[in-house]
Amino acid sequence: MTFAEVIQRFEAEYLGLNEVDKTKYLSLLCFYITIIARGTYPELRQGDARSAEMLMTFNEAVHRVSSQLCSILTEEDEPTYPHNVFFPMLANYGTNEQLQAELAWALSRAWEIFLNSTE
Repeated sequence: MTFAEVIQRFEAEYLGLNEVDKTKYLSLLCFYITIIARGTYPELRQGDARSAEMLMTFNEAVHRVSSQLCSILTEEDEPTYPHNVFFPMLANYGTNEQLQAELAWALSRAWEIFLNSTE
């Protein structure tokens, strides 16, 4: 499955959720993005500029996801990002194959845990 297909799949799944379930999924997604971000730490300690850039990318992704989450939790009239724009925006963070693979894992893992929590 390509990264674009992964994004499309989770966008379709997400759009079908109610607001409570969206908050559950977004919370899990934030958590799993922080896990992949931690993978940059060893190289950062070595002064690797590419790892610093990856960490910044993951931080921005967490910022966007948590912003969306906060807008739902505070019951703003409109979410920070329209729901149909949110996942394509996340796709912009997948600027290389490694980032795409890491983000695809976070999206998938969060969905798996979400589904297990609703059974």
